[in-house]
Amino acid sequence: MFRLNIFKKIVYLVLVQIFFVSHSFATESSYLIEKSIELDLANDPVWKALLHFKGRSPTIADSNFYLSKLRPSLENELVESIKVFSSTAAKNEICLFPARFLWLKSKIALPDFNFSVCDNLTEFVSRAPMDKIKLVFASENISQPSSMMGHVFFKISGVNLSGMQVDHALSFFTDIDGNNFIKLAFESLVTGKNGYYSLSPYNLVQNNYLFVENRNIWEYDIPLFDFERKLLHFHFYEMKNIRFNYFFHTYNCATLVFDTLAVVNKDISKDRSLWLSPLDVVRSAYNNGLTGETTFYPTSRWKIKALQNEFNIPSAEIRSIKNREFEKCSNTLEVNPSCELANSYNDYLFETEEINTDIWRENRKKLLLNKAELDFTNYKKPVSTISDSQVSLAYTSMSVASGFVSDSVLIGYLPASHSLDDDNSQYLSESELKIFEMFLNYELRSKLLSVKTLTLYSAVALNPVDSLIGGLSGALRLGIEPQYSQWMAERIVGFIEGGAGKTYNLHKDMSFYVMPQLGFSFNEQINYLYGKPEFGFIVRGIFNLKSNVSYGYHWNEFETKKSYQYVQLTQSLNRKSWGVSLKWRHSVSENTYADDTSVSFKYLF
Repeated sequence: MFRLNIFKKIVYLVLVQIFFVSHSFATESSYLIEKSIELDLANDPVWKALLHFKGRSPTIADSNFYLSKLRPSLENELVESIKVFSSTAAKNEICLFPARFLWLKSKIALPDFNFSVCDNLTEFVSRAPMDKIKLVFASENISQPSSMMGHVFFKISGVNLSGMQVDHALSFFTDIDGNNFIKLAFESLVTGKNGYYSLSPYNLVQNNYLFVENRNIWEYDIPLFDFERKLLHFHFYEMKNIRFNYFFHTYNCATLVFDTLAVVNKDISKDRSLWLSPLDVVRSAYNNGLTGETTFYPTSRWKIKALQNEFNIPSAEIRSIKNREFEKCSNTLEVNPSCELANSYNDYLFETEEINTDIWRENRKKLLLNKAELDFTNYKKPVSTISDSQVSLAYTSMSVASGFVSDSVLIGYLPASHSLDDDNSQYLSESELKIFEMFLNYELRSKLLSVKTLTLYSAVALNPVDSLIGGLSGALRLGIEPQYSQWMAERIVGFIEGGAGKTYNLHKDMSFYVMPQLGFSFNEQINYLYGKPEFGFIVRGIFNLKSNVSYGYHWNEFETKKSYQYVQLTQSLNRKSWGVSLKWRHSVSENTYADDTSVSFKYLF
């Protein structure tokens, strides 16, 4: 009996202790929740960024990324986080979401926590230290679907536990290799593709971009205070194991990087647009004061073209360089564009395996005596490129020889990215990249509204022929558009066309191109092949004026074995956020002719 009474007393004391502890916890938790409501933490931009919310909706579909699981919201996640983090048994949850705990503790009086007990977090932080962080942009290559918009990611650097300096590339991406554009477009836009989180040695990533894919790299320092750096470092860990669906137009590498930057810069959130591209992220980070010093790594191909574009290097010196006569630079101690060109050409020959390592090193010894180097950091900058999306409004009038006249208003939307008529001054060559551009046509007389054109994809690269490395221009377009018959009657067809040609720089601001193309068109009534050789001039004038004059020859329109010719003149005036253009096109067949005239205004965002 005595022993039984002692046992009852022990059980009673334990129950009382549990009651008071749980009551104390509930009281403390309730107080902290009330405090968070008073501070309106649920609507804090940093909290939204940590949860990757767009407006009131989560952008990450993985329920494991949220403590509130099936009902994630800004408020629910805040309340659930405070409840869990206030518990003395919250080790697993805090170790899973250390950035959220760290930020909440800076706002409300959560219990102290020693992060060293989080084994996985400790390993991540020690293996991938982040004493410094940079935003990295790898330039676009519109000829490759996997890189046509460029790529943006992070570089984190620091000293690991072994005392070694290590650099890592931290990136979000999806697998979009392959040549099946239709399948790629469907998965990227409709079903979504698997998204991946990658932490890789930086030098491997950098070398792949520079020497395999021939893409320039810009690195932008992100100066942070200690707390911000730790918060962002912990957030990288939080995202390490998440699953996300990649959508080209709504949730891509740029979206994730942009939302992550908002963790340390709340002002950047206001720049979030309907469609985010890698260039949008770079421009937004720069414009919001998030970036510091810039480091630029150009490819050898880019430097060869840039040097010849910007400096009047005598043709005799270029011939000497092509003949690999590098001795003339051996005693140069000042900046010399010709020697810079020789150095870049030597690198190019090595990268294309035209010379071996020994010859490259021997040439390098001569060329390195030129101690001074040209700085291209502020030349053709990504942060100065135009915005990637635009809407337009145009008035157009069409007349044919028979006297038929049609006046229309065109409303256009280009979610990405730019046209030949736009300001391409921050690129070394003229180019066009259109993805899902649509024009609605409202005919003023009949008052009918219809889809005029739908360009699923259009890529044009007018790469000037270079005396050292050559150069090939190309074009590929597919979509739906009206095409002329021999009687200048328009019929809507699906089409795919492409070709390759040459572009020549007649002057720094004047290009001439020749582009033979073949196409295939189809609708419910007819399928046919057609030929479309074209040549033209592009002249870049003062005040961002641009003139584009082209002549084309269409053969076998609508399988008639007939042809028509056209001359087109476009005059555009481009500003940072808007542009105006005038366009006139005269088309002639053996039977008739047609004139199209339009004036349009576009807004870039």
